Amino acid sequence: MKKIKYIEFLPIIIISFLAFRLLNEKLLMTSVFSYILSMCSPFFWALAIGYIVNIAMNAFEKKLHFSRTWALSSAYLLILVIMILLIVGVIPQLISTVPDLISDSSGYAKNFNSWYETNVANQLNDLSSHLGEDVNQMITSKMKEFLQFMTSLLQNILSGLGGVAYSLTTGLIDFFIGFVISIYILHEKEVFFFKTRKLSSAFLGEKFTKKASEILNDTDIIFGNYLVAKSLDSFIVAVIAVIGFKILGIQYAFLFGIIIGVTNMIPYFGPMIGAVPVLLITVFRSPMQALWAAIFILVLQQVDGNIIGPKIVDEKVGLPALWGVVSVTVGGYLFGFLGMLLGTPVFAVFRKIVLDIQDKKLDQKGLTKNFIEE
Repeated sequence: MKKIKYIEFLPIIIISFLAFRLLNEKLLMTSVFSYILSMCSPFFWALAIGYIVNIAMNAFEKKLHFSRTWALSSAYLLILVIMILLIVGVIPQLISTVPDLISDSSGYAKNFNSWYETNVANQLNDLSSHLGEDVNQMITSKMKEFLQFMTSLLQNILSGLGGVAYSLTTGLIDFFIGFVISIYILHEKEVFFFKTRKLSSAFLGEKFTKKASEILNDTDIIFGNYLVAKSLDSFIVAVIAVIGFKILGIQYAFLFGIIIGVTNMIPYFGPMIGAVPVLLITVFRSPMQALWAAIFILVLQQVDGNIIGPKIVDEKVGLPALWGVVSVTVGGYLFGFLGMLLGTPVFAVFRKIVLDIQDKKLDQKGLTKNFIEE
């Protein structure tokens, strides 16, 4: 039977046509992609939980020489204790604070307006008599517009916390399923990695698998060191912030300290991001307290940036400050909060890969000795 010319291209043409049609059906593709992500959510949780627990498990195995079973049990027990402490100590405080904050938000504008009339309006009236213009009336009208906007913005932000709480509640099932899956993954992680490497070697080649294993190992070290160090740094900052706000007599000190601590997980820009809601809420209650809060946050940022952070975080990541700022900026632009949070370790991994390739190229060309740092 005579072979039809170019018949071998028919499957490629059909597949290309179907792919083109699917790409044009954006709504269908979005729905399918969302469905796949939703279906895989427990496995993503399993990998995330497993990675965090694995850090503690490795410490128990290597430092305390626990067996795998005891190390795994101890690591999960430690995580559970931390979660229980958060649930018992932190969440009730937040639950009791947020409704009060929402109910008080309507009176913030009145408090600020009263302070303005008492402390600023008289001075502006004197200035108006000299300038011949009613500066006070002009500023007051603008101030009212600003207060209306900020009050509305604050109420929208606070009401949006309900949506966040709902999302967290709906994700609890996936979290607990992932929690269980992570136990099985960690208990036999060597078998899991061996079979993955075997599969990769069979289909992608031994050379690629070896290089990928090296990169993954470096990634694991950098991410593990970063998460542990940054979490410890942020915990210390949160405790100092709560104590400082309490001493200053600022209401919602616990909530504000948690905000400062959580946003401190974002390198360089985190304290400034956390300061915005703190100062925004405090300035409506008392502008002078807001000023003291701003000074305290600035001092805390400097202490963390020059003393606490370098001792705990910078030595673990090894990323120069300039590239750290670039990584957070680019990460935030591309992936939002998650990009800002993980931009530094991701960039540190890419930087190490590039430097390794650079050193290898220089060594091949015999130029290594020309670039030895003094």
